[in-house]
Amino acid sequence: MMLIPLAHPIGIDWLHEVCRRTRKDKLPGIDGQTAAEYETNLEGNLRPGSSGR
Repeated sequence: MMLIPLAHPIGIDWLHEVCRRTRKDKLPGIDGQTAAEYETNLEGNLRPGSSGR
């Protein structure tokens, strides 16, 4: 059985689209951050190795 890492084919454009399609009217995540707060630093949050906060 060969395992293929899933993170490799996921590009930044795809992540932007996922963020755009995410419902923004839901409760905050487990870290307490809302979708609106996450989007204020979207580029930083989507880049590998970035803590985002």
